[in-house]
Amino acid sequence: MGVRDDAFSSTPHLMPILTESGQTFHFNLSTSAFDTLRRATHYRVATQERLNRQEALQAVSVCGETITLSGVVFPQLGAGVRQIKRLRAIGADMKPVQLTTGAGDVLGRWYLQRIDEEQHALLADGVPRKQTFSLEFGRYGEDFKHVGG
Repeated sequence: MGVRDDAFSSTPHLMPILTESGQTFHFNLSTSAFDTLRRATHYRVATQERLNRQEALQAVSVCGETITLSGVVFPQLGAGVRQIKRLRAIGADMKPVQLTTGAGDVLGRWYLQRIDEEQHALLADGVPRKQTFSLEFGRYGEDFKHVGG
């Protein structure tokens, strides 16, 4: 069993972000590429103390999920310095966005909750040669139409 020919080809869009207003931000190998995706799911488990016995645990709910993307932008290689600025505008809109993987899997609706940025090797005009970033998305939590009915 060999390696598929397309295993080394670049995916044009690693993960598009689609806003409610129809704007799309594409993470792309030639613009702003992330190299780490970390997804965490939190569950609420309550402790029930019992007399003369070990405490019992009870599953209560799914608390939420976060996705953290970490990556790099090289402005002088065609990406420009506006990539992080565009992401900040999406976050400032304070509306959920839809995340989709490069393979087409829809991950659902998420809020862009945090953006961390570092600028490295600044040129004389203040333009960085390299920008590293970390984005944190929180799961929106889908609404249920017929709760309790």
